[in-house]
Amino acid sequence: MQATSTVPASTASSFPARLVAAQERVGIGTEALARRLDLSVRVVQKWRSGETEPNGRNLVRLAGELGVRPESLFGDDIYESGHRGRSSALVAENPTQP
Repeated sequence: MQATSTVPASTASSFPARLVAAQERVGIGTEALARRLDLSVRVVQKWRSGETEPNGRNLVRLAGELGVRPESLFGDDIYESGHRGRSSALVAENPTQP
């Protein structure tokens, strides 16, 4: 399934553009995403601006929250994964959460 993004084609392949597009696709804002990842809003803002990128652990958690494979945030097809929601690592940490 391919979704249309409002991200300009010239930047659509960058990590920040893919992050923004994935957030829009699942309807999660920066503050809510930061809360779910237990990170500061500033960290997520830095990812969105391209100032920094997530480390391996945070990338896996980020992808889980956005319902995509971690590598898809840097690759060609951000919408390949059918999974949406919490990553298995987060669920394992707190199995009583839905």
